[in-house]
Amino acid sequence: MYPIYEKAAVSGIGLDLNSFFDRFEEICQRHIDEKRASAFAFIFYDFESSTTIRSILGKFDAFTELDRLVGRDLTIFYLNTGRKKVIEAFNSEFIGRLELGNAISLPCVAFFKLSGGEIFDIEIAQLDRVTAVRGFHALFVAIERYLNSGKNLNGTRSKYITWLRSGAKFTSLEAFRIVLKEAIEHFLK
Repeated sequence: MYPIYEKAAVSGIGLDLNSFFDRFEEICQRHIDEKRASAFAFIFYDFESSTTIRSILGKFDAFTELDRLVGRDLTIFYLNTGRKKVIEAFNSEFIGRLELGNAISLPCVAFFKLSGGEIFDIEIAQLDRVTAVRGFHALFVAIERYLNSGKNLNGTRSKYITWLRSGAKFTSLEAFRIVLKEAIEHFLK
């Protein structure tokens, strides 16, 4: 689990936006090389659900449980801020770059793989009707299901999760890095 903070990381875990931009490729490649992850994910949420999602991820027990669940299989990045403008800009840039389009609703988790500088196999778990009570469970189940599934989950649905697949065949990591830089410059204005 890798929180991304608008400013300096307060807990010693995660990165600020500038550091995230500078080290995104390095982190992903290091996790692959050290067999700390075979896939990656972003958690996206809108400002209205930010309190629920951020409070879930901000709870030590929830963060620890999710971190244990992903283990050495998955690295999850998520933005930790309370500013609506930053959340909207982050979502707009990254959802667009991953070619997720308007078909998704927030909150969601976008899973992807990385190889040879290419981002591919993008799967999206839409978390439907997230509340404080069922939000952690939906997030946990989505991650668990992705980790345990060796096949495309597109079109499958469980009680609070809808699975979609991005139309993108692959996205170059360099192009993604350029978008990261532009997004972060926009965030810091």
